[in-house]
Amino acid sequence: MKRKLIIIGVSIAVLFGGFTLSNILKESKKPPLKNKGISTATVFAETIKNSTLPLGFTATGSLEAKNRVEIYAEVQGVMTSPIGSFKEGAFYKKGKPLVAIESDVYRASLMSQKSSLQNLVTSALADLRLDYSSSFEK
Repeated sequence: MKRKLIIIGVSIAVLFGGFTLSNILKESKKPPLKNKGISTATVFAETIKNSTLPLGFTATGSLEAKNRVEIYAEVQGVMTSPIGSFKEGAFYKKGKPLVAIESDVYRASLMSQKSSLQNLVTSALADLRLDYSSSFEK
């Protein structure tokens, strides 16, 4: 019980001391001095004129295409550009071919396969003539 009374008494003394100290500090505070003179501000003005500004700028970075197109060949051959090499900023008209395929290799391969087919047919006809000789005219 004594302990509670001591704690309450000390608490009231601390609160009273804090309140008294804050009042003393309030009264000792000096009010700010008011400026009785007229203050002037200096303003600089400049005339302007309308003109166009260049909008060019340089930048570094990487560029990614908005739309991508996959180009692949259904036949073998070397892809070349009939309009020369691709250049930065070049314009291409709609429907104009961008690449062409040199078909020499493909054409030679096709002729080889055609020759192989003819040889197979010829050899098969000879075997058929031997096996079914009654079906062929003499």
